[in-house]
This record gives sequence, C-alpha cells and structure tokens, in this order.
Amino acid sequence: REAERAERQKAMEEGYKTATRVPLRTVELCRDALVLCREMAVLADPEMVSDVGS
Repeated sequence: REAERAERQKAMEEGYKTATRVPLRTVELCRDALVLCREMAVLADPEMVSDVGS
C-alpha cells in the first residue's frame, strides 16, 4: 500500500513537471523576444521605435 502511494506520488510529480514545460518555454521565448526588441530599439531610427514593440 505504501509502495503504491509512493508510486502515485512520483507519477503526479512527473505530471507536474511535464505540465510546466510548455508554459516555461513560452516565457523563455517571450523573454528572448523582449531582449531582441530592446536591441532593435537602440539600433532603430527614432521615428520607428514604436514599431519595434508591435
């Protein structure tokens, strides 16, 4: 009975890890995009800076 409980707990923990992979990757990609926007804003023509964030 204790072994089943431990196995179930382990399966749930793995499920939680799997469930967080896509949202975590999405946040990482958004962060990367913001870094690129910041770099582009520095290089862009001042009249076009508002377009960088779009």
